[in-house]
Amino acid sequence: MTVTTVAHYHFPATTREAVLGRLLPIAQATLTEPGLEYFHILETPSDEGHLILIEGWRDRDALATHRERPHFIEGLLGSVVPLLQERTVHIGAPAFDEQFS
Repeated sequence: MTVTTVAHYHFPATTREAVLGRLLPIAQATLTEPGLEYFHILETPSDEGHLILIEGWRDRDALATHRERPHFIEGLLGSVVPLLQERTVHIGAPAFDEQFS
């Protein structure tokens, strides 16, 4: 069953380019991972200091493996997170057996 993470990153708008610059190689590495089903980074036009990351993983094991990789630990946690004012992450799975699209 697909596990989805939705993360909100809030940062000063003045650090936008630094956040995006550090996030890009992490996103590129994440896209190569087995078990990743989809990955989106969304900007909010009304707030230059807010990104929304949406990831879909094949299952909880794939997500757990992702969180053990160097680009997550050193790249995201070690390089991007220190630039953030706030980071919230929500993990969810489908509420219904049927697929909605």
